Amino acid sequence: MINNFSKSKNQRCIFHIIKNISNKVRVKNRISILNAFKKVRKVL
Repeated sequence: MINNFSKSKNQRCIFHIIKNISNKVRVKNRISILNAFKKVRKVL
């Protein structure tokens, strides 16, 4: 996600990805889903 994808239509920063994820999930699931996303991000 840190790489520059020149052929990509949209490039979003990590902040906006996290913001969009948190806006689309239920409040009770938000913490676990964001923690899972952080683990995935560390692997990439």
